[in-house]
Amino acid sequence: MDHTLARYNAMDVLATRLILRPLQEEAQEAQVHNFYHERVLPLAQAVQAMARHGLHLDQARRTGLIEEYQAAQATARGALPPDLNPNARRQVGQWIANTLKLPLSRVTPTGQAATDEDTLRFLAEKYQSLELLRFLEYTEVSKLLGTYLVSLPLHEDGRVHCQWLVHGTATGRLSSRRPNFQNQPRDIRVIYTAEPGWRLAEFDYDQIELRLMAHLAQDVRLLESFATGRDEHGLNAQFLFDLDAPATKDGPTSGLRDFAKVPLYGVVLYGGSPRTIALDPRKLVGVPGGRKRVEEWSQWYFRQHPQISTWRQATMAQAAKAGRLYNWAGRIRIFFGHEHKRMRAACNFPIQSGAADIINQALVAIHQAGKPACRVVAQIHDALLVEYRGEFPWWIQEIMERSVEIDGRAFTVPVTPKDGTCWGELTHAHRARSQ
Repeated sequence: MDHTLARYNAMDVLATRLILRPLQEEAQEAQVHNFYHERVLPLAQAVQAMARHGLHLDQARRTGLIEEYQAAQATARGALPPDLNPNARRQVGQWIANTLKLPLSRVTPTGQAATDEDTLRFLAEKYQSLELLRFLEYTEVSKLLGTYLVSLPLHEDGRVHCQWLVHGTATGRLSSRRPNFQNQPRDIRVIYTAEPGWRLAEFDYDQIELRLMAHLAQDVRLLESFATGRDEHGLNAQFLFDLDAPATKDGPTSGLRDFAKVPLYGVVLYGGSPRTIALDPRKLVGVPGGRKRVEEWSQWYFRQHPQISTWRQATMAQAAKAGRLYNWAGRIRIFFGHEHKRMRAACNFPIQSGAADIINQALVAIHQAGKPACRVVAQIHDALLVEYRGEFPWWIQEIMERSVEIDGRAFTVPVTPKDGTCWGELTHAHRARSQ
């Protein structure tokens, strides 16, 4: 071995040893020593196993999808000017302003006209620009090809093994890279299938963050909605769009119902303001009254849910006083930076991190069950994707639906199971009565 490399490795080991005791003392002082040993280390083992399993790739499906996307890419490129370089953002901005005559009012921190996807999609939809829609189609297809199809790090075992990170987010949610499974578009998921003789099952928590917020705030109306099946998203859409009746999951108002989730999650769950929602023009396409209407909706929502408003204020006050918060599992978040960002993070942390630790706890329990005919292959947002053989693993749903104690009360989230042989084509699983 090269002496320089050997010396570097030795110093690396020594430095790690030297900081061990100070880190242990700091962990004890911050009261996260037990959290690390009881939750983080077992999670790391479960995540390592998940990365080792990976996802089986169907090469024939992948090849077919590549050919389909390449054809779409060529069609979209043929509709653009031959001398336009889609990757040259300044040239794209000049083409939009000078040739298409569309206003680029937003600018980047460097003073250049903003040509990000959200801004261009807003312009294309507002001015019904076919040329700009073609440009967006070209860039989207090119991104999908390059990121999720052509350059996949395929292992010799025929599976894709991404890197799962237990420390990739401040809230404890797992993140992944090379490739990012959690951002896989649904159209791309069809290339991932179960191994011959195996099947795929997905177990998805139902609105876990919204349910956790209702539990933490003990909001009477929201708890009642979950208990009775009242559709809060439909009611939100009714107010936001001034509809005669609540929007429905199916039918002509289903899109408005989905759209109404944007201010709910952006303002209420994640601690943003109507102004921050309004700054993203794509999020307000179709909302009569724009920012003003979102502000009216926000005021209306907190009048309907006063306990949520009270809980938010108390959480921000606690974070401002202590400079840190702990969630139900003992995870800590220390707050730095601008006051507005600190308070927004304070509102967000107990909900996002609390939900993350519920999912992580379930992942660890499934891993520790040690059943060889069942293996978790991915964690996608609020869902666990499992590869199994034999009988459908209903025991996983039972583990995930176990109640946890949060603020002295039992908290349970229902789980929706799906089944199939292709990740992108899973359907609802139904339990036989005899089971």
